[in-house]
Amino acid sequence: MEKMTVIVFEIFPKVDKFLTGLLKSISSVDLIENDVNNTEEALELIFDRKPDIIILGNDFPGEDINYFTQIIRKKAAPAQVIVIAEVVGAEAVRQAMRAGACDFISYKNLTVEELSLSLERAGQLVVEERNTRGASLEVKTEPVPAKQTKSKTGEPAKIIAVYSPKGGAGVSTITANLSRVMAKEGYRVLVLDGDFLFGDMGVLLNQPSNHSITDLVRFEGEIAEEIVKDVITTGEVDLLAAPPSVVKSLEITGPVCETVLNTLSKLDYDILLINTSSNLSDPTLLILEKADVVLLVVTQEISSVRALRLFLDLMKSYTIDFNKFEVVINRFDKSSVLTIAKLSDNLDIGISLTVPQDNSTVLLANNLGIPFAVEQKNLAISKGITDLANYLLSRKNKTDAGGLSKVLNNFKKIIRKKSKEKV
Repeated sequence: MEKMTVIVFEIFPKVDKFLTGLLKSISSVDLIENDVNNTEEALELIFDRKPDIIILGNDFPGEDINYFTQIIRKKAAPAQVIVIAEVVGAEAVRQAMRAGACDFISYKNLTVEELSLSLERAGQLVVEERNTRGASLEVKTEPVPAKQTKSKTGEPAKIIAVYSPKGGAGVSTITANLSRVMAKEGYRVLVLDGDFLFGDMGVLLNQPSNHSITDLVRFEGEIAEEIVKDVITTGEVDLLAAPPSVVKSLEITGPVCETVLNTLSKLDYDILLINTSSNLSDPTLLILEKADVVLLVVTQEISSVRALRLFLDLMKSYTIDFNKFEVVINRFDKSSVLTIAKLSDNLDIGISLTVPQDNSTVLLANNLGIPFAVEQKNLAISKGITDLANYLLSRKNKTDAGGLSKVLNNFKKIIRKKSKEKV
């Protein structure tokens, strides 16, 4: 195996010495030792030595670490960044991944095996990016088509919402991979991260952004398309990111969400794909109402099936048209006692398709921010996502508009009535 050139930027001497010792014991590592103590000098050294992997201390002096990571990924790619800190917090990891880091690890009790695994994953990304860049330079007879700047169909965007009443069913993973498959087919795709509390589409798609839907809150009435386009992060698929914090998420009310959706639906996209929260808040209900198709995600777990049945029962109570619903079984296992037939009977609704279980592939892809459906298209799970994407793209819209508005209004009436009864 070819050696990986690695450089460490860490301000604390004890930590730097500890990491240096670990790295020198890994045979596949060619360590570039240095005494740099700020991000400006670090960037000069990166340009000069061109390392494969940069291990970056979370407290390294100079520019904000996440901003510095963005600069490295933009100006020194395919070099990969591994952020290291004493404590690994969820929000710190989220921000680092959005900035473009491939991993975030703790140096506390770090072992050679753990560090080796992180470096191996980063090394794989370096090779993949280098090959991709090389192929784009070498192949001239069949140039890669430019990214779509206009919709393929010339029609208003089809709005597809991905929803599960049970958290952890795989809504975000399915959304990320569907978006990449649809884009690969030549469709212009915009992803809206509608999980406003804890959305992580920027991480899963490896598209960090300094903007989010909260940048549009201050605008009343119709929002100019130019303003919205400035907030959208462009990439292989375009992304309107979720709020950067829980506090900011509280600014996304039902009316704000409706205004944004109305504007997005007028932009030049074929598909508006929306990741949603399991919480039936006003914004979530409005997303489900506006959607042409609602993809309901269920797993072969009793709790997941029960939650979906309760959701469907709620929809029946208010005569919503079920034609917009499509059900997919995620993490499908043929050996499970909860067969497709049993699930369909229990839910009283047809099952459209299944996505096979492959936990290791999903975990690695999500951690690296590289959706598997396109990068590893021969896997059974990737074929399941591709079949699902093609099914949704070919599906005709058959919905009864306004059904969920009735649900929302009646839902609020029930809550008010219950509150009065308690008083």
